[in-house]
Amino acid sequence: MIDEVYDIFNDAWEKIGMATWTEVHARGLLHENATIMIFKDVTKNEFLVQHRGSGMAHDPGKLTNSAGGHLLAGMSADEGARKELQEELFAGHELPNISLTKIKTFLNEDFPGNREILNVYEGVYPGPFYFEEKELEHPPEWMLWDDLITDLRAQPEKYTQVLKNILKEAYHISLN
Repeated sequence: MIDEVYDIFNDAWEKIGMATWTEVHARGLLHENATIMIFKDVTKNEFLVQHRGSGMAHDPGKLTNSAGGHLLAGMSADEGARKELQEELFAGHELPNISLTKIKTFLNEDFPGNREILNVYEGVYPGPFYFEEKELEHPPEWMLWDDLITDLRAQPEKYTQVLKNILKEAYHISLN
């Protein structure tokens, strides 16, 4: 893996420099991320989940949101969201015209050493998807929103902490 370079921020979310993936996680430096919640249609009854690859550094094999990742230095959140969609759900194919809406930005601390400004986007797209096997364990799949919440409450260990944080912060869902 190439050690990507990200912008880093102070606690007021002002850019103060740049650091590599390794540095931001080893030193707990605040950096930025974009994450996307894809729904099958405007009813938002079905949500696209992905299975993280077993070789991923954090939460390998767990179920998580549709797509997401770090913003490279100088990249806007909107650019980052589209980059992550391209990499994770449209590998080797042209990115379709998916309208994305930023619904929330919050401080995410989903594991020790990870402090990120998390930009949460929503989009509607019924598929098809072309996933990258190194990042995803299985093809992404549709899950009924209500079933997702019920299963997450019953078996929280199956899901990433970032997905739990998104549901709490952006959708105001209690998982207790």
